Amino acid sequence: MNSKLLVPFCVVLLFPSISIAQEADDAKLLKQAGKQAQAMVDATLKENYETVIKLTFKPALESIGGSEKALEAIKTQMNQMKSGGMVIEGFKLGDPKDLGRTPEYVFAIIPTFMQMTIPNAEVKADSYLLGISEDKGKTWLFIDGAGLNPKPKWLPKLPEKYELPTPIPPKIKAK
Repeated sequence: MNSKLLVPFCVVLLFPSISIAQEADDAKLLKQAGKQAQAMVDATLKENYETVIKLTFKPALESIGGSEKALEAIKTQMNQMKSGGMVIEGFKLGDPKDLGRTPEYVFAIIPTFMQMTIPNAEVKADSYLLGISEDKGKTWLFIDGAGLNPKPKWLPKLPEKYELPTPIPPKIKAK
């Protein structure tokens, strides 16, 4: 066989295995993002706001004065909502999706579905967490997608053609 034909032939033969390896790697990254996002949801439901802060993307915390101020703000806001009659009935995650990469970060979208009651109404809020990894997907930090429209200045540059989901207004049903 002509050696000039051998290289393209080998590339054609290897391409499917490269593609399969990439898909397996992507699935692994999405699974890890989902696992760590679930830890954030669990911490929220258990009112373990220190863990929520540890799993929050650091530039987002810095934009509101750092971890300590963010922790105080979360505790105050959650206490106010509870004293106003809000009860979280359910908080679930969808399957992580839409993996994106830049040289510095890996991104993933994790859909969220929250049900809560407030006096005289039930509220369903569908949103997402944006997972961001600075270590190629080993560890993930998160931002609530509700705070990303418009995109804040501290949000890292997203990959080209990487679209964040459009915000969905909560559905409120009177009791």
